[in-house]
Amino acid sequence: DISSVADGAKQSKITSAVRSVVDKLGLPPQLIHIRAAEFAKRYSIDLQMNRQAIKAAEEAAERCTDHVNRSRPPSSIAAAVVYIIAQLSYEKKLLKVADIKEATGVHVVNTIKGTYKDLYPHLPKIIPTWFANANDLKKLHSP
Repeated sequence: DISSVADGAKQSKITSAVRSVVDKLGLPPQLIHIRAAEFAKRYSIDLQMNRQAIKAAEEAAERCTDHVNRSRPPSSIAAAVVYIIAQLSYEKKLLKVADIKEATGVHVVNTIKGTYKDLYPHLPKIIPTWFANANDLKKLHSP
């Protein structure tokens, strides 16, 4: 949220500053930890995705923790998950990487594509089966 109004400020710098404030105030570090699932839900709602897609994005982002590089920030994971869910739904015709980049605040398209590449081999374990089956996943482009 801060990055959306802090023109030109990098997410990493904002996170570092927030951590410093939390440390100085002696607050529990869990206060600043936002899970990828929370970002995915917010991004999906902001993109006006349908209710099923929102739920699928939230579930998929929750399942990503064991399957993605720990250095990836939750916002990047969520942006990639929203992109994947959009590709698996009718939103594919409506949403492109650039739209997701703009809505999520993940400023570099390559960040979304890189996270997509990390997640791709694990999609059968990440994407809820009630939303997409193995044949649907095979239709996604290989990174």
